[in-house]
Amino acid sequence: MMDLHELKNLLEREECPKKGRSEIRTLLSAKPHPVLRNVRRQVIVEATAWSGFLFLVYTAFDADTKPFWLGLLVAFAVSVYLIHLLKGYAQIVAMPAYKPLAESLSFAYQRMRRFAMHNLLLRSSLLIVVLFFFSYGISFTPGKYGTLLGIAVFFIAQVLLNRRLWLRRLRRLRHAIDGLAQ
Repeated sequence: MMDLHELKNLLEREECPKKGRSEIRTLLSAKPHPVLRNVRRQVIVEATAWSGFLFLVYTAFDADTKPFWLGLLVAFAVSVYLIHLLKGYAQIVAMPAYKPLAESLSFAYQRMRRFAMHNLLLRSSLLIVVLFFFSYGISFTPGKYGTLLGIAVFFIAQVLLNRRLWLRRLRRLRHAIDGLAQ
C-alpha cells in the first residue's frame, strides 16, 4: 500500500497542463450552440405563458363554475406540458463532457428530435384540452360553430408553425454536426 507521503510526492511530480488566463476565460464564457439558446428562450416563454394561463383559468375564466374534473384535466395537461418542457430542455443541454464535440452535438440532436416529437404531441393535446375547456357547456349555434372552427384552425396553424420551427432547428443543428465531422 502507498502511504500518504508517497502519494503526495507522486502528485507533485505529475505535470498539470498550464492554461493561460485568456484560455480559461474563453472556456468559461463559452456559450451554447445558437439552436440550443433558441430552444431555451422558447422554453422560458412557453413555461411563463402556460403558468400564467393556469393562474388565469382559476381566477378569470371561472373554472369553479365548470365541473371539477374539467379543471383538473386542464391543470393536469398544463402541468404535464410544463414538466415536459423543463425536463426536455435539461436533457438536451446535458451533453457528456468526456465525448468529442461532434459526438456530444449528435447526442443532443437525438434528444432534441425526441423532445420535438413529444412537444408537438403534448402541445396538440394541450390545445385540445383548452378548446374543450372553453367550449364545455356552451349551446352551439351556427355562429358559434364558425367561431369554434376559426379557433381550431388557429390552433392547427400554431402546431404546424411549431413543427416547422422544430424542423428548421433540427436541420441547423444537423448542419453544424456535419460541419464538425468533416
